[in-house]
Amino acid sequence: MDAKINRSHIGKEILTTIAASNIETRVYDGRFVEGPHAQEYGAVLHEHTDIYRLYYSFHGVGVDIIAHNIHLVLTTSDYGTPLHEYMWLFIGQSAVGRIFSEEVIPEYARIMISQRMLHEHHHLAQAFLHQIDKLICDD
Repeated sequence: MDAKINRSHIGKEILTTIAASNIETRVYDGRFVEGPHAQEYGAVLHEHTDIYRLYYSFHGVGVDIIAHNIHLVLTTSDYGTPLHEYMWLFIGQSAVGRIFSEEVIPEYARIMISQRMLHEHHHLAQAFLHQIDKLICDD
């Protein structure tokens, strides 16, 4: 299964301000754990498949796209809105679904978050997905 984001996207970044939160999506060369982001943001591996790896922390998520040897970092640039790790995982899994397809994440592995958490942070989740869509459409 091919990713809709590839090596041609390395170095691209999208910044958006949503209600006092500066959110960013950036594309880098190599694997997440090999870059400086792992130490800056933390690197707890949540999912690992043949096509992607998903890492999370309280400051964001990292997604390795294995076939293209690149990774994405989705975070709040000012740490102004720390999110619960489950919300970051939800955002990360949603991004993986956009980059590949929804079927990539097995049903048993999907993060379920409370309606309250989703209601409080849906604007951030939607903004990240919009940033992913911009990267995909940038070709």
